[in-house]
Parts: sequence; structure tokens; C-alpha cells
Amino acid sequence: MEETSHSVWVNTRALSLAGINGQTVDREGGIIMREKGTEEPNGILFENEGIEIMDIAMAPSAKMEKYNYEGLMYALDQIKKYGITSLCDARVYWKQEHHKAWQKACADKKLTVRAILGFWVYSHMCDEEQIENLKELHTGYHCDDNCLLRQNQIKMYADGLLDNTTAAVFKPYIKKLHVKGLEENIGMNYFTQARIEKYIKSLQHFSDKKQFDFHIHAIGDRAVHEVLNAIENTKENNTRHRMTHLELIDEGDLGRFKDLGVVADFQVSGDYTLPCGRHSTESVVGTERAENFVPVKSVADTGATVTLSSDWDVSDLNPFIGIQHAVERGHQSVAIKQAIEMYTINGAYAMRQENIVGSLENGKEADFVVIDSDVMKIPSSKISKIKIKMTVLRGDIIYRHKGKYPKSASF
Repeated sequence: MEETSHSVWVNTRALSLAGINGQTVDREGGIIMREKGTEEPNGILFENEGIEIMDIAMAPSAKMEKYNYEGLMYALDQIKKYGITSLCDARVYWKQEHHKAWQKACADKKLTVRAILGFWVYSHMCDEEQIENLKELHTGYHCDDNCLLRQNQIKMYADGLLDNTTAAVFKPYIKKLHVKGLEENIGMNYFTQARIEKYIKSLQHFSDKKQFDFHIHAIGDRAVHEVLNAIENTKENNTRHRMTHLELIDEGDLGRFKDLGVVADFQVSGDYTLPCGRHSTESVVGTERAENFVPVKSVADTGATVTLSSDWDVSDLNPFIGIQHAVERGHQSVAIKQAIEMYTINGAYAMRQENIVGSLENGKEADFVVIDSDVMKIPSSKISKIKIKMTVLRGDIIYRHKGKYPKSASF
């Protein structure tokens, strides 16, 4: 699996186990790469085809249950070291039973973060069957109102990536990587606009007390446009749908995030999001189209709710790297105070918990960090070097850097 998980490279045995051969037709949202001049698969699987084969490789078993739980424990340990007290697990493969690891951690009282699970929507599945499965997975809080775990978001992919030319764009890519399946060279869709609308209509409010907020991956400008259309056509009160990545946005769509109440979620921790790192994007869409790559400021200036997140482990988990990059992106830079709000109170809003966390106020729960520098005063070039001295969740210290700090405290 490559680092973004949008493609995998497998051997002949894996292809056989997955039933993929020269007669296999690409399923919706996926691409089977072929030997040049033939129909024979060469072992490289893009997008949904790669996800499907990982579901086979990581099918539920006692061994995988153990690995999933150990992986979560490792992740929780890393998360608290970076001062993170709230997160959305944005791609929970329910067929692999990832949610059960979270539930066990909750039951074992080992959660050290407020967590919302976003259940993956498989693009090849029958819509009606999958919608019913997803409804069964919904919970407000997993145990009770004091629990840190909620299962109330849906994760969908509208398209793929710019680098492998699978992101859905309006104008053709200047580089052509796929001979079969993407003849027009404008990327691909995991879900059409009509199917996205179907899922939103079915799940955003499916009972008096149950609703899912949608978290939708959209990278190319065409995908962004289609998802905004889908949300506009299904709009109801009290929804907090979120679109993530948003690397290319058509100018005519910039103001629609505010108009539709859609949270715009960006990631800028990767060096490729800085002006000096745009060469890979320019190589597939051209210099002019890459000029406003990841347009954080353009969307924020419209008054929309903007969040910054990590997309870990594709990009670095450390929020201070993201904050530094957010203020060093040339004409798409934002002010330091804005960047902090995008990581804190705006993130709390996206998780429907702004009334209890996201800022330090009377009556809110004490989630905060102690850092070794004043982020508002140091040079921007030093922000990424800030160290977390202490992480506090609900007034309890969950992480303490080695140093002169009390072993226990109550806030």
C-alpha cells in the first residue's frame, strides 16, 4: 500500500484470491492496471480496487482483532503527545470491524481522546443494503453521555488523488497515466452526485433522534462542485456536513461553503502544500491551476467555517507543523490566530462539541495543553518546534513531558 492508501501493489496470488484476472471489469470507483497491450492485470490496483483487496487481506479474525486494538493503543499514545484531545477517525472500515477496537478501548476505559467514528461507504455495494448496515452502526455516545466515543459520521469519497490523476477535475490533466478506464483524462468518481444525494437523504436524519453528519473527500474541482450540489439538493436544518482536502476549487464554488453551512476541512502539514512544494501538482494540472492549490484563505475570507486537520498518517500528526505552514503559504496564508481557531473551536464545531470544548471558558470542560513557547509571539519559522509539556483532558493530565511538573493535578 502506498502512503496515501489510494493504490496498492499486490502479487499474483493476491490477484487470484481476489478473483481479479484478464476478464475482470473494473468496479465502480476502482481501476485495475493492466500489462501494456493486454487485459492482464499487472498487480497495481487504484482506489476502490485496492480497498477491496485490503478488506480480503484484513478480514475479521482473532489475529486482526488483536492487531487493530494494538494499533489503536499505539495511536492513542502518539495523539496525546501532540496535545490532541479530540479527533475524527475519518475512515472506519466497518467490514474490517475497526469500530470494535474503539468500543473495546472505551469499555476498558483506555480512551484518552474524544473520538467520532466516520464509517466508510463502499462504492461497489448495493446502496439499499449498505444504508441499512450503516444505520445499525449509529450511536450517539457509545456507552452513555459521559463516554468519549461517538459513532455518528459517514465517510464518503467523491474522487481520488491529483498525483495519480484520479481526482475528478473539470479540465483534462496535462499528464496521462491511465490508458483504460479514464479515457477523457478528467479523473474518476467513487460516487456520482446522484448517489451521494441518495446517501445523504437516507442518513442525515433517519429517525427523530438519529442523524449522521457526512465527511466527504473531494480533491478535484469537479468533485468539489458535485458534492456541493448534492448537499444543496438535500439540505436540511441542523446538518454539519464537512468536505475535506479541497485541493482544487472552482472560483464559482468558493462562496458556497458559507452559503450551505458546509465545513471546509484542509490539511497543510505536508510540504507539498507550500508554494515551494507545488511541483508535483503542477506536473499534472499545470502551473496556473496549481496557483491556488489548497485555497484555505480564499474560503476563509468568505466567512465559511474552516478547519485544519492532519490526515495522519499521510501527513504529520503535529498540529504545530500545520499551524506554521498555514501562515507560510504566500497569498493563501492565514493569520496565526485564525490558524489556531481552525484547529480548536472550529474543529469543536465540526464535531458538535463547541459548547463544551474548543476554547477556555467558564462552564466548559478542561481540555487544554501547556506548551513551551508563546505561539503568538515567536517567529513563524519556530512554530513547528513548539513542544507539548502537558496534555489535559477533562481536567486530568493524560500526558506529561519529562520535566518539573506535578505528578497529579486537578483543574
